[in-house]
Amino acid sequence: ARSVVNGTLPLINIEKEPSGFDNIYFPIAVPEDFTEISAALHYLTAPMEYDENNNMIHTWEEIPLTLKGNLVTGLIPKDAYCYFVSLKGYVDGNPYTSSSILVERS
Repeated sequence: ARSVVNGTLPLINIEKEPSGFDNIYFPIAVPEDFTEISAALHYLTAPMEYDENNNMIHTWEEIPLTLKGNLVTGLIPKDAYCYFVSLKGYVDGNPYTSSSILVERS
């Protein structure tokens, strides 16, 4: 609601979604009131599979990414089968998270 009243972005915005399996390198737009911005890569080393109780068989791995101004950079592990990027920031001490699309090997 604050973003509507102020005419600002509601959350951290990914300006160009990540794609491919080379390196992570994409710009973000961060609203003025966000602090303590961090980025992480979440990945699986195998396709998503579920057991008979609908629980994921594989565990998501997480590694930190680097923020350089408004750019998110980092390396994608060679054994990554699929991944997404999460961006976390705080407004008035409250955490907010944005995520990219899921990128999968074809």
